Amino acid sequence: AVSTVINMTREYSHYLVDVWVAYDQDTDAVVAVLREVDAELRGDTTYADAILAPIDVLGLDRFEETAVVVRVRLTTKPLMQWTVGREFNRRLKVRLAAHHIAPPLGQRPVFVTAVPAPGASSQAEAPPMQERG
Repeated sequence: AVSTVINMTREYSHYLVDVWVAYDQDTDAVVAVLREVDAELRGDTTYADAILAPIDVLGLDRFEETAVVVRVRLTTKPLMQWTVGREFNRRLKVRLAAHHIAPPLGQRPVFVTAVPAPGASSQAEAPPMQERG
């Protein structure tokens, strides 16, 4: 039986943002952009009342195979974290592109299957693929 329930986020909620950027990008510039977006969002009357504190930059969180991950945390009124977080993400995407901060570009294998044209012999050989390099 549950006799006591404690709501630890009754007065606030958090929204975590993990920003994946390529290894060759300047993480200090990424943090500066994150702070710009936060200031802009807190200045917007649509969202200002829902945001309880300036962005909390938790720092370079981890190293992934193709990216470094910078983590920040937004503090909002309860149940507003998703609304604020989604708008933050939208603005962040635009701002990162404006600052030419590149996302990681993973490489994926590509498999090509030759399908003969209608009426063509199934024995036809596909032309060789050009290699990049």
